[in-house]
Amino acid sequence: MLTENRTYYYVTIAVILFMLGSTILYLVGNLTLTLSENVKYLSWKLNAFLFIIYHLLILYEWMKSFYVKGQVT
Repeated sequence: MLTENRTYYYVTIAVILFMLGSTILYLVGNLTLTLSENVKYLSWKLNAFLFIIYHLLILYEWMKSFYVKGQVT
């Protein structure tokens, strides 16, 4: 299993990480109403960071699997 070709491996990891982070953020969202403004913005910055990681992993998977160097269109 470790030597097999992993199709869409990084996309799967990206989706799992982003969904896990977003789910935790929205579950804790009601609790942040009583917290300070800095803590509220920290959770949203974490969500934005996970969103960027999500897109970077998808881009890496696309470049690894589908990008063809030297192709002239």
